[in-house]
Amino acid sequence: MEERNLKEKILILLVSMALLVGILSGCTETTPPATNEGPTAAFTYPEAVYNNTECTFTDASTDDTGVETWSWDFDADGTEDSSEQNPTHTFTEVGDHEVTLTVTDAEGETSTATETITVGYKPATVAITVPETVTNNTEATFEATVTLGDGTVEDTAYAWEVDGVAQGEDVNTSSLTVTFTTVGDHTVKVTVTDSNDLTGSDEQTVTVAEAVTE
Repeated sequence: MEERNLKEKILILLVSMALLVGILSGCTETTPPATNEGPTAAFTYPEAVYNNTECTFTDASTDDTGVETWSWDFDADGTEDSSEQNPTHTFTEVGDHEVTLTVTDAEGETSTATETITVGYKPATVAITVPETVTNNTEATFEATVTLGDGTVEDTAYAWEVDGVAQGEDVNTSSLTVTFTTVGDHTVKVTVTDSNDLTGSDEQTVTVAEAVTE
């Protein structure tokens, strides 16, 4: 009889434990699976974009798990031109060009960004060559070296300034000869206008020393 009562007590204990486990498991909160927010496409490019000059596009897209693929269309024809994340492209015509980036994340969600890029003619650049030594009351000649962009530069397209003062039409050439009467720092600037009416300029600070007299 005692053995039977013991078995019944054990059975009741096991059933009670099973019921308790079931109750506790029903109270446990389940974490819902994470939802994919999807990517947001975006990109940046240089402030100035020139004709026949390589331009770099930089991906700025975001995604909660990371972007997996990039698809660039540089000529608005609906065809992929590059699958790189940060590609380069050279436009061969001036004017407005529509550029589209489509990104895809690991879950297959996509996002598209489109920007209108204004492509212009590349202006000329200019650099002034300063004499090694410049002294007061002595002529000093400055030379302007031009690197052409998309236009041409005529010999009369140079505008020189010395200490902020224009030097007049009679010195609108690639060189300037000037005599400084005072020692110290002076500025020399040249601006070049090309056949596309675009300008390039350079300004140099010149330290004028006291001339040595015998």
